[in-house]
Amino acid sequence: MKIAISSTGQDLTSQIDPRFGRSPYFIFIDPETMQFEAIENPNVNAMGGAGIQTAQLIANKGVEVILFP
Repeated sequence: MKIAISSTGQDLTSQIDPRFGRSPYFIFIDPETMQFEAIENPNVNAMGGAGIQTAQLIANKGVEVILFP
């Protein structure tokens, strides 16, 4: 299983960002191994459709759970 967290930064101590589509980063975590990968959200400055584009990005990463406030 892979978990995605909307984040203000690139590490596990970063705060959760409340803006799903415009979150500056996403952290992908494998809860079984606790390995993680942080990526910049390329849709943060999209003129429109940031949420849809970000959802597609996350789906393409094989995420099963998304955490954001």
